[in-house]
Amino acid sequence: KQWYQRRVAITAGQPVKHESTKTLLIRNVGSREARFSFKVGDPYSVKPTHGSLGIGGSMQVHISYNPSATGSQIQDMVLQYDTGEDVSIGLCGSATDANVRLEKTMLKLETTYITMSTQKTISIHNRSNIVVHYQWKKYATLGEERNTKDM
Repeated sequence: KQWYQRRVAITAGQPVKHESTKTLLIRNVGSREARFSFKVGDPYSVKPTHGSLGIGGSMQVHISYNPSATGSQIQDMVLQYDTGEDVSIGLCGSATDANVRLEKTMLKLETTYITMSTQKTISIHNRSNIVVHYQWKKYATLGEERNTKDM
C-alpha cells in the first residue's frame, strides 16, 4: 500500500553541480520498534539509508540534492518499513546556472606566427554566493563531449 505522506522541497534555485542538504527530524509515533530503509535515486541521496527507532524515538535524516542540469526535478523517495508497508515522500528541487560570467563574450587574439606568441587577460565575474571551481574545456556541454567520444 502506497500513499503520499508529504512533499519535501529541498531547494529552489540551487546552482547546478552544487550540493545542498535538508535535515528532517523523524519520530516513531507507533506502538512498536520501527525498522526502515529509504530508496531514492539521482540527483537525490539520503543518509542514513536504513535504521531503526524505538517507540517514541527520533532521529535526523539528511536528504541531499546535487543537480547536474537546470530545471525542476521531482522524485519519490520511498520509506520501506520491515512490515512491508511503503510510504512515498515526494522530493522536489530546482536548479539554475550560477551567475558566473566572462567579462567579454568574445576574445580576439592577434595574428601569431611560428616562434611568436600572443596573450590576453580576461576576467571571470562570480556574482553568486557560491565558490565556483572551473576549468577550460574543448566542448560546451557534456553531451557534445560524449557524442565526439562515441564517433
